[in-house]
Amino acid sequence: MLEKSRYSGLLKSALPALLGGVVAMALVPAAYAKAGYPDRAVTIVVPFSTGGTGDLITRIIAQGLGEQLGQAVVVENRAGAAGMIGTDYVIKAKPDGYTLGLGGSTSLTVAPYVRRDKPYDSRTDLTPVGMVAGGPFILATSPKSKVTSLQELVSLAKSRPGELNYGSSGVGSMHHVLAEKFNQQVDIDAVHVPFKGGVESATNLVGGNIDYLFESVSSILPMIQDGRVKALAVTGPERLAALPDVPTVAEETRSGFTGVSFVGIFGPKGLPAEVVSRLGDALAVTLADPVVQERIERLGSAAEYMPSEKFGQLINDEVQVWSDVIRDANIPLM
Repeated sequence: MLEKSRYSGLLKSALPALLGGVVAMALVPAAYAKAGYPDRAVTIVVPFSTGGTGDLITRIIAQGLGEQLGQAVVVENRAGAAGMIGTDYVIKAKPDGYTLGLGGSTSLTVAPYVRRDKPYDSRTDLTPVGMVAGGPFILATSPKSKVTSLQELVSLAKSRPGELNYGSSGVGSMHHVLAEKFNQQVDIDAVHVPFKGGVESATNLVGGNIDYLFESVSSILPMIQDGRVKALAVTGPERLAALPDVPTVAEETRSGFTGVSFVGIFGPKGLPAEVVSRLGDALAVTLADPVVQERIERLGSAAEYMPSEKFGQLINDEVQVWSDVIRDANIPLM
């Protein structure tokens, strides 16, 4: 089982209430489940390309969600602009529950807030339905580097201020602001080198063109396991089961540093409460399935349901955290 995410306490506190919903859903006849909402297929818009972690998680839960709703759940990719194109499409859709979106840390809590003219505000322009998964990042460096630990990286950066560089999947990406948060935490000065995506930044790390980066577990773990990159630390509250010898950033810095991404389902602003409740119950049942949990864990994330209200609060909190980082790091608005 993958290590607990920093949201697991919230999940535990919600579990007794959820169990009642799970039992009730299990007893609902199929004919009743099809009455009212939904009476046709539901679409979940993924604002990222096919094959990425968010896309794969959505496809994993879509089948179980469809079974619970009694209707097909279709996954549609509308990638671009760090997830903002697909997110904006959902926000502008009719709030009837038939067009939903997958929201991630970048698209909901970072990318809009590095724009002078925000295309949307996640705190007010959408309806949170529920978080479905979360996971940490890995701080990695090139095998060509002599650095073998986080402390050695920090020492090297302090001895050469402004000379080391770090990569990301683009300005305003979660990878970018997480690296800036780390740099602030350990008080180092390094140069940001943005790339078009995680694959390109990781490729440049392998080639030794950048000194370090933060990348999602699903993307970087295979490269660590075959020796193409070196893992220095993980950003979650606990070590990864797949990398038990790699410490957390919090351990190495003796701080409370964490950086955990999340994905969840949302709808347009004004989504009816009964629709949110119906979807939330279906998500809770789907994510309680051990097979679903195992498949999501293989992607380096932890399957975890968080209901609408708490998911909304998480979004609000994370927007504040990353807005502070953006301000303090003087990340230029685009």
